[in-house]
Amino acid sequence: MPAQDGTGNPDLPLPAIDENPTPGIPAGGELRYANQLRTNADAKVSGQLEDIAFDEDGVNKVITRLLELYDKLDQHRERDSYALESIFERDDPVSSNYAFAANRGGKAYIEALENELDDLKKLIEDVERIRDERLWQEEQHVEVIERQA
Repeated sequence: MPAQDGTGNPDLPLPAIDENPTPGIPAGGELRYANQLRTNADAKVSGQLEDIAFDEDGVNKVITRLLELYDKLDQHRERDSYALESIFERDDPVSSNYAFAANRGGKAYIEALENELDDLKKLIEDVERIRDERLWQEEQHVEVIERQA
């Protein structure tokens, strides 16, 4: 569309360009996102990444993987909690301050890890509840269909 001034240049000011044209993807991350989608698709085709169905077996696989993750994180917490919170203080102030700060940081890390474990446990319980509710609903539908037959 020609400009009103007859020069052929577009009218000013130009409309603003959306800074983030793809919802849910950080600005500038479209290529990275597209590459991740392609990598995931290639992995599924080659069998390196399993596509999990939303049925009882698929949900059980998710629960198993979440439980394995929970166990690994819990083992990490148990193994490292003493070491991260028990750096011995020395007589000199520099070493003593370092030990105090390191112990405080270790304690904060362990507390954050424990919070993550709590959240992961809640997620596992939620997925188990959703699976059980879905199975119950399927059983109810089967009973209704059998009565109607």
